[in-house]
Amino acid sequence: MQSKTLAPFLEHVMSLNAGYAGMGGAQAAIAGSRSTETDVITDLRKNALAFAAEYHDVHVNRSTVQQLANNLEGSLRSLHAISAISESTLVALLKELNMLVDHAGNGER
Repeated sequence: MQSKTLAPFLEHVMSLNAGYAGMGGAQAAIAGSRSTETDVITDLRKNALAFAAEYHDVHVNRSTVQQLANNLEGSLRSLHAISAISESTLVALLKELNMLVDHAGNGER
């Protein structure tokens, strides 16, 4: 069950892109500099990959999974705070993340 649930979650997270939050992304593109959205997206992806690696570890440490999930949630909330993702997207991703955390280490691989 974990593999079936983690893969779509990761695909969704990794497909999020920067540059659509008002003029912030457009200004950065015009000026040729990085945007806040790009930095938050980079952190989000790093957090998602760290979470996935621990989640699929043979010896899952639930407290580590929870900490990594907290980091991932922080990145998602940051994207929402800068209007890079909608409220409905945030809620859906957090629901999936919480479900993954609840099932971590249950041997349902």
